[in-house]
Amino acid sequence: MPPRVFVGAGEPSGDRHAASVVRALAAACPGVMVEGVGGAYLAAAGVRLHARAEQLSATGALQPIQRLATHVALLGRLRRRFRERRDDLVLLVDYPGFNLRVARAAATAGLPGIYRGEGIARAPTPPVLAPH
Repeated sequence: MPPRVFVGAGEPSGDRHAASVVRALAAACPGVMVEGVGGAYLAAAGVRLHARAEQLSATGALQPIQRLATHVALLGRLRRRFRERRDDLVLLVDYPGFNLRVARAAATAGLPGIYRGEGIARAPTPPVLAPH
């Protein structure tokens, strides 16, 4: 069975960086299945998106409040997904207000993960991505 990776990026810069990782991963591990949350770059890299980053981004004073329900609902769906489906790796890039909560949900479900953001790279458990 090919490795399964969940990738999350909620900002354009993270989307771009994550897409380059996905392309490198696909080249190194043909058949890898990648799903996640992101924008145009991740979609172009072949990621099956569960939500678009454009639906999450918010500016100003009112928009963050309006988007709160979207974030809460998506986090709930991801928690269920992590419990029901065994990913080999969860890769989260930038967007710490949301992605650190996603990282906690993945860790609670026992999934290995990496968060990369603003000069911080954390890998609480070593990921194994070799084909099975």
